Formats: sequence, C-alpha cells, structure tokens
Amino acid sequence: MVRRAISVSTLSLLAFAGAAQADIVHVPGTGRIVAAHDANTLSTHKAGEQEARFALNVAKFLTQASSGGSILMIEASAVSSIHDYSPLVESALTDAGFGITVTQQTDWTLSQLEAFDAIFVGTIFDEPYRTIDASLLTQFVQGGRGVYVFGGMGPDREGEAAALNNFVAPLGLSFDANEGPGLGGYNGVYETPVGSMHPIFEGVAHLRSANGLNVRPTSFEGFSEVAGEANMLLSSTKGDGLYGVITGVPVPTPGAIALFGAGGVLMLRRKRA
Repeated sequence: MVRRAISVSTLSLLAFAGAAQADIVHVPGTGRIVAAHDANTLSTHKAGEQEARFALNVAKFLTQASSGGSILMIEASAVSSIHDYSPLVESALTDAGFGITVTQQTDWTLSQLEAFDAIFVGTIFDEPYRTIDASLLTQFVQGGRGVYVFGGMGPDREGEAAALNNFVAPLGLSFDANEGPGLGGYNGVYETPVGSMHPIFEGVAHLRSANGLNVRPTSFEGFSEVAGEANMLLSSTKGDGLYGVITGVPVPTPGAIALFGAGGVLMLRRKRA
C-alpha cells in the first residue's frame, strides 16, 4: 500500500506498475461511476465489516475486475477519523489483490490519472479545500475507467454540490443542495438497510453514514450524447437518495455539446458529524 507519497510522479509510477500487473483492458464507452451520499461511510469513524465489503464491491464494479487493479484514493482528511479511509477499508482492498494509493494530492494530469483503473474521490476536508478537476474525471471515465464520488463534507452544501456536479450532473446524477433535516441542512441519515441486489451491495445488509448529501437523477438537454445510463439504487425510507450508478459513459461524438466545469480549488467549511 502506498500512502502520501512525496510526488505525483512517484505515485503515478507505482500505480502504473500495479495496473500493468492486473492486465485490465479499458474500453472507451464502458466507464462506470458510483455516487454516494456520504464520505463517513468509508471512514474509521463509521466503517465496519459491512462498509469494507461495500468498498471492495465498488472496487470490483468500477475496475470490472475481481482483483489486481490499481486504485487512487483521494483522502478527504489525513487527520480526522471522520473523513479518512478506514484501515478496514484499505485492508479489504489490498487483501483482495488491489493496489491502492492513498493521498490528498489533487493536482493531476490526465496521463497521470490514466495510470489507475479507478478513483475514489470527494472534496478535501483539510485546508485548502479542493478536488480533482471535473473535466479530467470525465475524460477518465470516458476512457473506460471508474470513479467512486462521495459527498457529505460540508457544511456548505451548495458549494459542495456545485463542485461535485461539475463532474456527475452531465452524466446523469447530481448531488442535491436542497436543505434537509440534518445538521447544516444535510440529510441526517446515519444507517440504512440495503435491499438492492446490485453487485456493489453483494453481501451487504446495511451501511452506516453520518449526515450526507443526497444523490438524485438528472436530465439535461444537450448532454444526451455524453451521458451514460444512470440509475438510483438505494434511498432511505424518507426518500433520501443515497447511492446511484452511471454505466457505459460514452466518448462524445464530434460536435456534441459538453459543458464540464473545472473542479479547481473549492473553499468549504467543515461539517460536524
């Protein structure tokens, strides 16, 4: 496992070596996205065996491989157990044969990102608040790779939703900035039974969280040539959208309308769990 390496170039070389061993073929037009409402689900604060199993299922779904893929994990916080990646989650991935690179580095080029088979990313909780450029993530999935994107950092839910939606909204899902019943106007969802039969939930009976940002389906005129097939998979009993997937993200045809916002540097304040 590689954690917080000094340079992007070092990270890319290590990831490239792992991807080469996996021999995963990336076919343009087959990219996948999993959108999740809350960062806390995979954190030390919340993750147990069920959440670790979920993370492994997601990795398999995104890489379209049972093991051996190389995963870039952008860690929302290196100091807070509420927004980090749990050791249980990391062990589940590495024990299954996935190579993981855990870092807070967000300044990547497309060629560097393409050394990985999948990316786990939200927004950085530690200062300065930022995320990977949305246009790069879009090109990454258009090339046949996968992204797990999560919300729930806050408490600026409008700013957070806008930043994440630069990536996911044109492709069929969006994070909902409308006020909810939880702290800071988030959804206030802390545990959800799983009834979906989708592969990302295989062997998972429930998932814990801590006040996330709802996920909704979106439909935009002008994006039909770049959007994949979007499906909501799991909602709470109150109708909160918690998990959705986008599959088969195609490469836009020449002249297709595409509006992708730059992720850039996102200034957000902290959300309390």
